[in-house]
Amino acid sequence: NSVDRKETASAATTYTIKADFDFTLKIPSSWKGNYVIEKSKNKKNGSYVGFHSQKCHDQTGEGWLFSIMRYKDDSYTDMPSYELVGKWNGYNYVAVYSTDVQYLGATKAAKQQYMKMIGSVEAVSASIKPVKKEQKTKGLYIASDFTLKLPDNWKSNYTVKRTKSKKNGSYVAFYSKKCYEKTKEGFFFDYKI
Repeated sequence: NSVDRKETASAATTYTIKADFDFTLKIPSSWKGNYVIEKSKNKKNGSYVGFHSQKCHDQTGEGWLFSIMRYKDDSYTDMPSYELVGKWNGYNYVAVYSTDVQYLGATKAAKQQYMKMIGSVEAVSASIKPVKKEQKTKGLYIASDFTLKLPDNWKSNYTVKRTKSKKNGSYVAFYSKKCYEKTKEGFFFDYKI
């Protein structure tokens, strides 16, 4: 048997998960409760986050759908089925796919679950995004996509709320910390990203 990963035409909804410390993925809602994540213990060259079909994995230890692997070089080009899906933090993020079905010895129900999921692995892996690191340091508000210089007396006195991306961009709104904690008010200004 070979794996056919053709994109399934569907208007299925997705949700975002933080798959590991450094990236997020959009997962189809139909995957909820139906997958297992396995991670390498180290976070260096060749480390991975692997996704498996829950039923196959529970029954046989198989059910591998795909993995996201980190490489500092291009040694991943020797893989039989892969796609470079991102570059950040000094790593190439590579989606590695199965070249054969991964459900041998599993029940019919487990095989069906696997086959339903395998059709969307390329869309899931292509949705990879870096985790946005936000921090406050000495008069600066630093996010992954912008930095703002703030007055020194604002330190520990403001709260930031970020809107989800929309067609016209997203916003970062700044509020008085005490007002926001009590009444969800205290708006100062917002910044369009």
